[in-house]
Amino acid sequence: MNEVILKGIIRDIQYSHVINNIEYNQANLVVIRNDGYEDIVPLKFKKFSNKYKDGDLVELVGNLRSHSYRVGDKNRVELYCFTYFDTPETNDDFSDISNSVEIDGRICKI
Repeated sequence: MNEVILKGIIRDIQYSHVINNIEYNQANLVVIRNDGYEDIVPLKFKKFSNKYKDGDLVELVGNLRSHSYRVGDKNRVELYCFTYFDTPETNDDFSDISNSVEIDGRICKI
């Protein structure tokens, strides 16, 4: 299983979908790189697991997932981080979070 450890600002929290009466939300995680540019990481999560609001700094553990869909005659794959907002094991000031991804195996189907 792959693991994602991220630290950033959560933005644009909104409804995503419902499966078996469980509501899911989505948001963007804004991660500031060392060069000052921003990366946007899409997040998906069960609504009840989110204790944050737009603009909050979050530290989380999740895993990288993919979703395939079709646009016209082209196949597209969306990569996103699924999380329960578990907090990574870190030092007290979270300075050791390096926004890392470890992937073991395939991300998508052939």
